[in-house]
Amino acid sequence: MPPTVTATEPVTTGVHALPGETDYHALNAMLNLYDADGKIQFDKDREAANQYFLQHVNQNTVFFHNQDEKLDYLVQKNYYEREVLDQYSRNFVKSLLDRAYAKKFRFPTFLGAFKYYTSYTLKTFDGKRYLERFEDRVVMVALTLASGDTALAEKLVDEIIDGRFQPATPTFLNSGKKQRGEPVSCFPAGTPVDTPDGPRAIETLQVGDRVLSHDGSFSVIESVVENPNDQGLIRISHFGHREPILCTPEHPILVWTTRDVQTLIEGDGADPFNGFVWLAAQDIQPSDFIVTAAPLEGRERRVHDLMDYVGSGTYEEFDGLICKVNTDLKHRNKQRHRMKFVAVNRYVEESYDLGLILGWYVAEGHISKRLGPDGQKLPNGIHFTIGSHELEYQHELAAAFKRVFAADLAVHQSVSDHSVRMVCNSKIVASLFLSMVGTGYHLKRLSHEVLTADEEFQRGLLAGLFRGDGCSTTGGMVLDLVNPELIDQVQLLLRRLGVVSRVRQYVNRAGNVTGQVFVPGLPGHNEDFIFDVGKNLHNYVGQKGASRTTSQVVHGRHVYGIRELKRTSEVPQKVYNLHVEGTHTYTIRGTVVHNCFLLRIEDNMESIGRSINSALQLSKRGGGVALLLTNIREHGAPIKNIENQSSGVIPIMKLLEDSFSYANQLGARQGAGAVYLHAHHPDIYRFLDTKRENA
Repeated sequence: MPPTVTATEPVTTGVHALPGETDYHALNAMLNLYDADGKIQFDKDREAANQYFLQHVNQNTVFFHNQDEKLDYLVQKNYYEREVLDQYSRNFVKSLLDRAYAKKFRFPTFLGAFKYYTSYTLKTFDGKRYLERFEDRVVMVALTLASGDTALAEKLVDEIIDGRFQPATPTFLNSGKKQRGEPVSCFPAGTPVDTPDGPRAIETLQVGDRVLSHDGSFSVIESVVENPNDQGLIRISHFGHREPILCTPEHPILVWTTRDVQTLIEGDGADPFNGFVWLAAQDIQPSDFIVTAAPLEGRERRVHDLMDYVGSGTYEEFDGLICKVNTDLKHRNKQRHRMKFVAVNRYVEESYDLGLILGWYVAEGHISKRLGPDGQKLPNGIHFTIGSHELEYQHELAAAFKRVFAADLAVHQSVSDHSVRMVCNSKIVASLFLSMVGTGYHLKRLSHEVLTADEEFQRGLLAGLFRGDGCSTTGGMVLDLVNPELIDQVQLLLRRLGVVSRVRQYVNRAGNVTGQVFVPGLPGHNEDFIFDVGKNLHNYVGQKGASRTTSQVVHGRHVYGIRELKRTSEVPQKVYNLHVEGTHTYTIRGTVVHNCFLLRIEDNMESIGRSINSALQLSKRGGGVALLLTNIREHGAPIKNIENQSSGVIPIMKLLEDSFSYANQLGARQGAGAVYLHAHHPDIYRFLDTKRENA
């Protein structure tokens, strides 16, 4: 039987060291003292941990005679969730406990043991006695995450106890507990997050990946959080994208509203004066508008060196062209360069023409491949298919290709389907386009280089794409692709250029999921774009006006009215969230959402009060809260209109500490927050000194 408890004494709140023994507080303090040889006494840390168990933990742990008695008690008294344990046989649960205790885990530091027993372990409802040891908590986490998979549960126990895997705080704290708080701010698996490589399911993202943020930058993911869930999700769809967003009720979403409401989070895209506020999903009203973002990251116009794409063989530049050196012994005395090789410009600049060619390739092109010497498929040429009646577009594409690459497109007529194939058998050009967007009608994606390219290049790309697969209607212009993820990226580019659009998905006659982006014929950027594309304009009439309840451009931001807003009965077992460096936001199909919470406190009493209230509301739900104090004036700074001076950031930190002590987070640990201050703030040394003091 695992040693779940060793004593039945009443609650002991003080330290009881036997005569001649040193209590764990004193042993822990010895870490700051050097021994007779002038060395740090690291061994005292382990001794402190051992004495902490002997003098405190063992004396305050509830005693059970065996595992069955303990499990039955914790389920009957509503400490453990019966549904978790019912996924396994009782014998397996007991064997898993034996497996965990057989590891003979010992906390290597006093601080680790102290943190676990004060913040994470299961306690009696009065908070005075312990019901779990570390091994018990690990087993309950493993049973919860494995969802009935016994092999996975065993592996999780091994990984956690051996220190190779540590679940996020809400998971480790709540798993298996009947009385637990709501997980904070998460999305179900499969939620598509905008990345430089196209939409990716949130559960597949990793630390170091980049995501689109509210300011148009691609910011780095610092952590991916996985939480258990027992809530019904909120479903929100807007007129900018018909596919709904599913999230937990408290997740913050950036909205534009004319209502008089307070923002849940200061900054990170919020501008309450102009109506931009962060609201929990459950607090959004049908009259509100969802705020969207577009990639606005700028960079210098790139010049591609096509020598990077030549592959194997011997090549050289001749008159600005890349030529292949003839290594054929039979013909080496006749000509230096191979005549059958398609010579192309070595340097190609990002331009409208290159974007136009790329757009035609995305719409109507593909890459041919051949088997290389090692059996791998290598790009061999680029092909475009255009209607035989579209002579103007054929000439336009051929001329642009000649200007950019100094090469001609071979034209092949197809009588059977009334089309024209325009081909360039250049592996160099094919490799360039393959690196930009890939190949395959349903696999093409705009790369990070394309999403952040020069606007003129992107205008050319959209022009070629819509001329290839788009069509004008009476009310605007529409583009359909059997590639919904690519359509989402196209909408981001349109938004970057100021063009309002709407996206939907449907299943075509062949049974393929198809994405459609519609550009309504609104005066301004939209009509300019439609006329620039210029396809089937005889169909176009335009829109005299558009309802301001569907979409607006407010202070340069595209906002969309709510199409659907309801609470669902969907309760996924796991939900996910991201923590994003710097911006603290990411986008889902362009919709701006927040990650873990960073509250910016402004230098006035109203902001301080609101921030403390928001922090406590978030903390009581189990969310980690960070507070930024950079905008608080320094100690001793004069306060306008009154004869007084500022107290600086330290009193606010003490106020926050007192407030968090009242936020009994989930009934298991006190509320906690992290405080940030810019390194150049005048109070930075006072701020750092608080780490040395017993705050």
